[in-house]
Amino acid sequence: TTDVLYIDQDGNVGIGTTSPATLLDVSKSDAGNILTSRVYNTDNTNAASSTKLSILVGGTSAGDPTVQFGIPGGGAGNYIMGIDNSDGDKFKIAYVLADTPILGTNDRLTIDSSGNVGIGTTAPLNTLHVNGSGAQGGLRVTNESGQNIFFVNSTSGNVGIGTTSPQRKLHIVTSAVSSLQLDPSGRDKVVIEDATASRLLLSTSSTWHSAINFADTDAWNAGEVIYDHSVDPMSF
Repeated sequence: TTDVLYIDQDGNVGIGTTSPATLLDVSKSDAGNILTSRVYNTDNTNAASSTKLSILVGGTSAGDPTVQFGIPGGGAGNYIMGIDNSDGDKFKIAYVLADTPILGTNDRLTIDSSGNVGIGTTAPLNTLHVNGSGAQGGLRVTNESGQNIFFVNSTSGNVGIGTTSPQRKLHIVTSAVSSLQLDPSGRDKVVIEDATASRLLLSTSSTWHSAINFADTDAWNAGEVIYDHSVDPMSF
């Protein structure tokens, strides 16, 4: 006969195994199928009819209540998520190359009690706090085609729109006619300030032109300052 349920001398319960390694150890080899478990409240008449899975520890001096996702053996990576009891009860997701990962090591995402979310930091100071390392370790937004829309270099703090190699605090690269449009209600639309020297750089290919246009509600080019790189004249 095949043992369906087994209880060893330590009180460990095995379902599908006679060598339970934990208090409850469910094991089955089922090629081509998905093993599932469920807690199902079948009532559909009362809004208070719910289900809950609780993962608890003994108190504030105990360890962490966690859930682990992993591939055992061979040094494969494991994800673990739960409450870090020793770090302000922050909810964390960590990635560790170990069969028994713990929170506080290689934490990837942190949510503190204020609701601040940290990526790359366990002490988020704002609603979203991203802390990267290296030139490519900042913040990047791409479209569905994989094109870079917005990028922040975590080393220099430079921001790129349309480029992942911003050379200045704001670096815009685009093939569109209009790359930057400012229309606020205040008097000062753009301020460039430096303690020693300030510069505005307009760059394009040697066969095109750079221009500053002055527009009103009737025309986008009511006035213009233009430099033609192909023949090197400046015109107004």
